[in-house]
Formats: sequence, C-alpha cells, structure tokens
Amino acid sequence: MTSEHVPDTKDTPLIEQALQRRLEADTLRKSKELEERKKREDRDAFVKLITSQFYREIIEPLKVFISDFNSRYHGDKIILSPGTSTTLGHNISTPSGISIRLQIEPILTENFEREVIIATR
Repeated sequence: MTSEHVPDTKDTPLIEQALQRRLEADTLRKSKELEERKKREDRDAFVKLITSQFYREIIEPLKVFISDFNSRYHGDKIILSPGTSTTLGHNISTPSGISIRLQIEPILTENFEREVIIATR
C-alpha cells in the first residue's frame, strides 16, 4: 500500500485524531489477540505434557503388567482400552467382569472458580 500525500483541509486535524485513535484501537486489539493466542498455546502445551506423562507413567507400565499377566493366565484376558478422544482415560476390563475407569484431568486455572465474600460492618 502506498501513501500518497493528500492536501490538508480544515478537517485534517480531526481526521488525523480519528486515525490515531483507530490505530491505537487496532494495536490494542492485536495485542489482546496475541496474548490470548499465547495463553491458548501455553495451555495446549501444558495439556500435551500432562497427556504424555499420563501415558508414560501410568498407561505404559499398566500395558506391561497386563501383558505379563495375560501371558501367564490362560483364562479370560485383562483388556486395556482407551477412553473417548475427548478425555484422558482408559478402561480396564478384568477376567472377573470388573471394569475400572482411569481418568485424569489437567489442573487448569480456568477450571477453578472462587467465591469471595466481603463482610461489611
């Protein structure tokens, strides 16, 4: 976009002031958008970390245990199956018919609400 010189008129100061306000508003909006995107990216990275830890520290050792158990037991097998794609969880079905649900949820700031009671006298 090229900037051509436009001759000054009696409205030039008013137009310049309006343009300055518009530019400030645009800058503020972009700043807020960048801040929101950064928060979202930080949240996503945190959830990804928790998901990775869940699989590495809980699910993988369970898979090894279940595989070992199943290889030694000749009856019905223990089955470990993932939950839905929207939750961090797995289901365990045992040979005795018991179902166990393992589910975690990352502790996020937005999941907490605080109620503040201000006492006045």
